[in-house]
Amino acid sequence: MQLLHEAGIYVLLELFTNIDLKGSSPSPAEIDLQRLYSPNKVRKNLVLVSQTAKYPNVLGYSVSQDIHTPATTKLAALHRAAVRDTKLFLQKSGHRPIPVGAGISFSQSHRLQTMRFMAAGEPAERVDFFSFAVYDWADPSNFQMSGYRNLVEALNGDPVPMLFGEYGASMGKARDLGEVECLFSPQMTGVFSGGFLHTYGHVEVDPGGGDRDGGDGDCGGGGGEDDDIDEDDIDEDEHEDEDGDEDESGYDLVRIQKDGTRKPKRDYGTYQQRLADVAAKPEEGVHGAHKKKNYERWRGVFQVVDRFWLADPQDVPAFPLEWSAVLK
Repeated sequence: MQLLHEAGIYVLLELFTNIDLKGSSPSPAEIDLQRLYSPNKVRKNLVLVSQTAKYPNVLGYSVSQDIHTPATTKLAALHRAAVRDTKLFLQKSGHRPIPVGAGISFSQSHRLQTMRFMAAGEPAERVDFFSFAVYDWADPSNFQMSGYRNLVEALNGDPVPMLFGEYGASMGKARDLGEVECLFSPQMTGVFSGGFLHTYGHVEVDPGGGDRDGGDGDCGGGGGEDDDIDEDDIDEDEHEDEDGDEDESGYDLVRIQKDGTRKPKRDYGTYQQRLADVAAKPEEGVHGAHKKKNYERWRGVFQVVDRFWLADPQDVPAFPLEWSAVLK
């Protein structure tokens, strides 16, 4: 964290809130929110916050969400508990008020309902931002073809700060990354505040076992696609495509060799150039004339409970530990 701070790199940390329901289609009666919001899970989150909140380059904490059926919409109440207790822990521990938000999955159903539920109510109990995993842009594309226009129109009325926690779909070849300039344009900056391009790099640690995904991955929590790591993309040997160029497929911007050295791929140079093009634009070419949205005064409206949406603000689990013991 200190080395990242010295390099001017900010970090968005994901909290441990994904729930394994041990079944793809649990009934609502089988989802016990208070039991799922267990002391061990809460303690694990607060330890992470305690260890990292002192660093000035922590941009925020993100509650990961995976709501994909009407029954699992109940979990939104558990996620509100995690947001509430993380904020209260920061306050009680004397740390600065670090933003606490929620990561929304690329494929998640009930996305709008979840957002409205998580953003409603008093500031001490609601999210400070939303982080999206978005892979709709496939080069060549544009603001309308990608569906970004529909996304902006759907969310334009909500004053919640939002960003892309993950973006940059790979079509099995080097990426053009045209969405960088689109994301940082007046078409989108009235709703979205930039994002994290997926992903930095991979390294093969142990062919005999363990996780091959290196610790230099993306910095944004969004619960998006899994990385399918191509064997050719992590092999120490060079590979060439049909045109005789080095294989540039995969999401990683940098190839991490087995000896630890980094070799920038074509995507890395493209990304740097796209950012430079954005930085060279005048302010109105990036921000336009958007009016500032006042989220602090906004309270929103909770989604009405019905058979398709089961999360009730009255069902938010209580804190399962004693604050005095936690703080001690």
